[in-house]
Parts: sequence; C-alpha cells; structure tokens
Amino acid sequence: MSELAATRFLESKDIEPDAVEFVTADPAEIPALTKKGDVDAYVLWEPWPAKGEEVGARVLETTGDYGLSYQHWLLSTSPWLKENKDTAAKVAAALAEAAEKTESDPQAAAQATKDAAKIPSAQTVNAVKDIDFAVRDFTAEDLKGYEDTARFYLDTGKIKARPDVSRTVQRGWFSDDTKGS
Repeated sequence: MSELAATRFLESKDIEPDAVEFVTADPAEIPALTKKGDVDAYVLWEPWPAKGEEVGARVLETTGDYGLSYQHWLLSTSPWLKENKDTAAKVAAALAEAAEKTESDPQAAAQATKDAAKIPSAQTVNAVKDIDFAVRDFTAEDLKGYEDTARFYLDTGKIKARPDVSRTVQRGWFSDDTKGS
C-alpha cells in the first residue's frame, strides 16, 4: 500500500514514479533511514509520520491531500453472513457507535487507546483529525478506487489477473441491515 500511496503522491506532483528509486524496508526502519539520509521521503501510516517528525522530518501532506483514500472492510463469507445476519448487524452497529464516540470525543478515545495500547495521546488525537471513522456502505467512488488499485497492482506485476471487486462487495448492506440493531 505504501508503494501505491507514494506513486499516487508522485503522480499528483507530475513526477514520473520511474524517476524515483523506491527503497524496500520495514516501516519501523524508515524514520532512521531518513535521518541517516538513505531515504529522502516516505509515505506511511501512523505512527511512522510522527516518528519521522521526532527525527527532524516533516509531514508534507496526508494521502487525502492528494486524493487517495482507503477503507477498512467488515468481512465475512456469504454462508456465514446468511446464517448470522443479526450478529453481523450488531457488530456493524457497535462499530458505528464506537466511531461516533471516537469522533465526538477524541480526548476520551486518546485516553482509552493510551490505556489499552500504550499509544501516545497526541498520536490518537491527530489520527482522529485525519481519519473519517464513519461506518458506511460502499459507494460508486469506492468501487472506482478499488478498480484503480487493482489496475495499479496488475500493471506492476504484483497480481496476474484483475479481481472484480464489484462482484464481492455488498452495496447497501449496512444501511439495509443495521436498522434497529
């Protein structure tokens, strides 16, 4: 995903990705490689931008600034979902409620995250500012993004055949099946 995000960033700046040398490294190594001068820039998820700032790097943009977004999916198999519709609806509704609470009280979310995962509060507060935690149905724009992502991985040779995501996702499930959960 970082290669895709970095490529989209370069494209947004009219920089040919082939003109850039990509470095393969574990995300935890990237801030130190940046400090040493072995890496000029990187595109990674938190906590790595914050870790980069700690060693003197600066955040230029978020992925949303150049039009890249991603979603977390709630996954199941069709047979399980058919047999457990009420349970799935309750899980989805609980996630939606948690997202609403997170966005309405970032400080409480930060404290809970710090207590549970030892993540610094400022990191969580920043993430709440940058991330839309809303639980929602898939949109036409999402499907276009998934097609673009599939094309990227096909063009780079990382996959051999383009998956048809539109046959996999269930559009409208969340709004249709979580009412009253």
